[in-house]
Amino acid sequence: MALRTYALLASLFLASLGGAGEDAPKPPAAASTFQNIIARQESAIEKALGWLAKSQQKDGSWASNGADGTYRMAMTGLAGMAFLSAGHAPGRGPYGKHVLRALEFVLKHQ
Repeated sequence: MALRTYALLASLFLASLGGAGEDAPKPPAAASTFQNIIARQESAIEKALGWLAKSQQKDGSWASNGADGTYRMAMTGLAGMAFLSAGHAPGRGPYGKHVLRALEFVLKHQ
């Protein structure tokens, strides 16, 4: 499960960067193509946040390998940052309760 999470977050991050070298993708020919790409990225981000919200543990953490708790602080921090980077704040918005629970977990276990 941890590798899937890292792969999803990395692919979302890299897709948003676009690239800057010789292998960088060419800009879209039409504005409608660009808007379609943005809509697909936003859809992917929303699906990823939905999956993260569903997989959060009752104590506010995310366990990387099921119930064994390996790397819980790291996974919780990364998942919390994913929500924050999408503009969700603790206690506010559709994922506010998830951000708040993650923050409380991190503060409790620091």
